[in-house]
Amino acid sequence: MKRQWSIILTIIFALIVAIFAVNNVSSVSVNFLFGQTRWPLILIILGSVLMGGLLLGSTGMFRTYSLKRRVKELEKENDELKIQIEKHRTAESTAAAAETETATPIETEEALHEHKNEPSAAREAEEEQKISSANQKRQSRMERHR
Repeated sequence: MKRQWSIILTIIFALIVAIFAVNNVSSVSVNFLFGQTRWPLILIILGSVLMGGLLLGSTGMFRTYSLKRRVKELEKENDELKIQIEKHRTAESTAAAAETETATPIETEEALHEHKNEPSAAREAEEEQKISSANQKRQSRMERHR
C-alpha cells in the first residue's frame, strides 16, 4: 500500500511539474562559469527536476543496497548464535545423561532435584529471549526502512 501511494504521489508531482513547465516557455539567460546562453525555461525546469530525481534515486539505491547487506550480516550472525545454542544444549544434555548413568540411585534422585533448580535452564531461557529480542529488533529495523 505504501508503494502505491508513492507511485500516485510521483505521478501527481510529475503532472504539476509538466503543467508548470508548459506555462513557462519563455527564453531565459543562463550563466555558466565559462559563459552565458539563452535557453527556454521549460528545458531548465525539466532538466532540474530530472537531475534532482537522479540524485534522489541513486541515494535511495545506495541506502537499499547497504541495508540489504546489513540484513544478510545479521541473518548470518543469528544463524551462528542458533548453532551455538544448539551445541550448548547438546553438550548439557550429554553431560547430564552421562552423569545420570554413572550415579547411584540416591545420587540420581539428588541430581534430578538439583537439575530442576539449576541456573542453566534459566540461562538457556535468557539466551533464547536475547535471540528473540534481537530478531524482533532486526525485523522492526527492516520494517522501518521499507
